[in-house]
Amino acid sequence: GLVLVLIGGAFGLRDSNDITYLLLGGALQFVTSPIGTNMLARSTYLAEGIHHDVDDVDELADLWSVDEPGA
Repeated sequence: GLVLVLIGGAFGLRDSNDITYLLLGGALQFVTSPIGTNMLARSTYLAEGIHHDVDDVDELADLWSVDEPGA
């Protein structure tokens, strides 16, 4: 969504400095999106007190126990 807005903004702007800022904003979005998604998924997996059903085999349960210190 944001990348499409940045591309649309680049068509409306004529100054190369403004277009550079839009390109840097899009690049920052691409760089930080996987990191944020990983942090959100990890915190959701490790959250306690939330009932959740895992439909498939939980492959992380054997490798990473929540009860272990330092996990």
